[in-house]
Amino acid sequence: MGVFSFSDKVQRIKLIILLLVSNNLFSQNLVPNWSFEQCSSCPTTYTQIANAIGWYPSYVDNCCSYQVEYLNACGSPGFQVPSNVWGNHSASTGVAYMAQVTMAPTVTVNYRENIYAKLISPLVSGQTYYVSMKVVSATDCINTTNNDGIRFSMHKSFLVNNIAAVHSTAVITDQVNWTTIAGCYTADSAYNYVGVGNFFDDAHTTMTSSCPGCSNVYPGYYVDDISVVLMGITGNTTVCSGDTTTLTASGGQTYLWSTGASTSSIVVSPGGTTNYSVSIINPTCTYTANITVTADSVVPLTVSGPQAICAGDATQLNASGATSYNWSPASGLSATNVANPVANPGVTTTYTVTGIIGKCNIQAKDSVVVSVTPDSSISLTISGPQTMCAGSATQLNASGATSYSWSPASGLTATNIANPVANPNVTTTYTVTGAGGLCTKPVKDSVALTIIPGGVITLGISGAQSICKGSSVTLNASGATLYSWSPASGLSAINIANPVASPGVTTTYIVTGSGGSCTKPAKDSVTITVIQDSAIDLKISGEQNICEGGSTTLNVSGASKYSWSPASGLNSTTATNPVANPLLTTTYYVIGTNECTKQAKDSITITVSACDSVYIYVPNAFTPNADGKNDLFTAKAVGIKTFEMWIFDRWGMQLYHCTDINKGWNGKVQNGLSGKVCQEDTYVWLIEVEDIYRKDHRYMGKVSIIK
Repeated sequence: MGVFSFSDKVQRIKLIILLLVSNNLFSQNLVPNWSFEQCSSCPTTYTQIANAIGWYPSYVDNCCSYQVEYLNACGSPGFQVPSNVWGNHSASTGVAYMAQVTMAPTVTVNYRENIYAKLISPLVSGQTYYVSMKVVSATDCINTTNNDGIRFSMHKSFLVNNIAAVHSTAVITDQVNWTTIAGCYTADSAYNYVGVGNFFDDAHTTMTSSCPGCSNVYPGYYVDDISVVLMGITGNTTVCSGDTTTLTASGGQTYLWSTGASTSSIVVSPGGTTNYSVSIINPTCTYTANITVTADSVVPLTVSGPQAICAGDATQLNASGATSYNWSPASGLSATNVANPVANPGVTTTYTVTGIIGKCNIQAKDSVVVSVTPDSSISLTISGPQTMCAGSATQLNASGATSYSWSPASGLTATNIANPVANPNVTTTYTVTGAGGLCTKPVKDSVALTIIPGGVITLGISGAQSICKGSSVTLNASGATLYSWSPASGLSAINIANPVASPGVTTTYIVTGSGGSCTKPAKDSVTITVIQDSAIDLKISGEQNICEGGSTTLNVSGASKYSWSPASGLNSTTATNPVANPLLTTTYYVIGTNECTKQAKDSITITVSACDSVYIYVPNAFTPNADGKNDLFTAKAVGIKTFEMWIFDRWGMQLYHCTDINKGWNGKVQNGLSGKVCQEDTYVWLIEVEDIYRKDHRYMGKVSIIK
């Protein structure tokens, strides 16, 4: 904030008092800083709407945000209230407002200077709100439009898709009086953000001009007093018979109750269940809210709890609907003056509770019968094998009960049946708990399943997977005791772990391994690729003329291994694409070898010349449409050491910057990181380079995005 004189401070204190009073009068307004009075710092230039606390420029169609001016009496000349670069007009409330352009077809399609703020609390789906704003045409703007308004969103970006909560269907031309744009809006989602501006596209927006030949054709408006107020009724919905309660309506300028009253609050004394309604009236719309108030005349007392228990058990009784309770008889109860005593009667007993509502002083009674059943017993038996192979399954069988519970659950198909199937990984003792009727005590039994190890063979094969024609390789299988190989063709033996393979053609060998009685056979395979003799056809390429200090990438193909010479000036002598940076004209030789030791040789001569100047090529258009062709805007250069490039739009906004000539612009803002490609237009590029002689060069030009 700047330094204020004493008179300025007095004026700001008065403004703060005005805002506090206004917020009290319109306490339901969900819009923060609704008249733009609160600021983090006074405006000094254009595009400073974010100085108004809580307000930000909105992204239009998830692409771009445009300049929006914040104007305040404390601002620098040209950005004050009432006089500023847009004209001269006092604020509707306080000493601040914002200014926005609602349409600018000469700049770009659907150009909108919209803003947004996060609501103090989200809208409630299904609730109705009175939504309003005030606008006046800026005195220095000769064009005007319709459609300025308010809409809501779950996120910070607002689409220009012809949807608004409220908007002006008529063109607003008044430059003297503030025009109110308002209406009733029923929320269809729990929206978090409010947006202000023109959310209709150019085709659905009407623009008029009082000076068709003038150069400044932008329709501009001052905006103030953004309001979102809930329309509804608050108050108690239950009272004691004969008592009164106050019902309060909100969200309107005037009210008309079903009782005939026209105040915002009324006092009622319903004789029973009564519905009250109020018409909440505003200049542009009326909404009717309803509330039902019930006068209690009886206690809605209810009692719950198990009606049958076993001898010696206890149960909790539960009463609800009153404020105090008294149970009888006291025999078998943990307490008689609570809502939920524990009952442990020795015989079947009827318990009665009397409930009292303290406020209405009304009594009611209810009762519950707790039936006591004597205990009984069961005889449980369990059967099943006691040993099994690892990986196999067996069925367990329990009998003598009506319900069962097995533990542990690991390896069981079910835990609540009499005969689950068991497939444990390790030796396990399973315990079953059997239960009978309501008052039958559970009993337990168990069975131990011993797992014989070695149930599964882990088979592996090793050995070279490719050989030259006429060679052989030893295969090695492990993990079993017996082996069987197939096919037999090319093998020295088929029933050993390590036969010698000499196939004439590429062959897949399969081995089956087996073990003891609890071991399941397993299979594995290996493919021996036979490399046929063939001649090597070396192909070498690369730029053969470079400047002193320059480099070129050499490329070779046709073999599996390479050896370059001489090593001078190369970054690698074995790569398929070494970078060559010779000081003098040099002939490089490469020897290529395949898997079966066949060789071939080729060469390439790199001519080194002294270059007097930098050569740089920059295209004038590209098509960033993700089709794999001409998607990036990149520069090509010879004779440079350093490189730096910037991209700007026609208003001077930086869109991209890089220092790597091998990278390029993908047509997106935020240094190419946003999700949407910029519109089809012409953009300015600036390139600065340092050549190999440490001289600086600067280039500037234009590039067009074509879609």
